[in-house]
This record gives sequence, structure tokens and C-alpha cells, in this order.
Amino acid sequence: MKDKLFLFFMVILFLNVSCSDGKKYDNGNYCAKVQYYNPRTGTHSTYTLPVKIEDNKLTVIYFSNGGWLDGSHFTPPTIKNWKANFVSDRKYRYTVKILNKGDCKY
Repeated sequence: MKDKLFLFFMVILFLNVSCSDGKKYDNGNYCAKVQYYNPRTGTHSTYTLPVKIEDNKLTVIYFSNGGWLDGSHFTPPTIKNWKANFVSDRKYRYTVKILNKGDCKY
């Protein structure tokens, strides 16, 4: 019985480690490189923008014009290896690479 219980916990531990980069990202504001692609028009752009991370998930992207994307526009993706990908409610594709904690320096 002890061997089966030990094996069960080892499998759970292995799955946890293999499905995550093991990094806990601090909640707060970060600077990120945000790549945007609209598959309907073929338009793509890259921006350096402030973003917000909460509970290891990308929750908000702030644009320089005062606009933002948040949970009402996309399902917050988990950050892994400083990156996240998602598709917005308008079917735009985003790739976000976290650059550093704090404000963006332009």
C-alpha cells in the first residue's frame, strides 16, 4: 500500500513539474513586447506596452492611447517562460513576452 501511495505522489509531482516552468510570477505591472496579428486582414504589429500579471496569468494589456484589453476581451493565459499567447474576442492573435517588472521605459 505504501508503495502505491508513493508512486501516486511521484506521478502527481512529475505532472506538476512537467506542465509548468516552475516559476511563480509576482503580481503587478510589467513591461512586455506585444505582437498582434489580425488573420482577416493580415495586419501585424509589435508594441512595447505595460501589462498586468495576477496569479501567474496575463490579465491586462494597457495601450498608450488609454485603451486596454482585459478579461472581457480574452481568457487570461498562464505565463510560461515569460511568454503568453491568446486569441481575443475579435479573433486577433497576441503573443506577449514579458521583458521586466515595472513600468516600460520608452
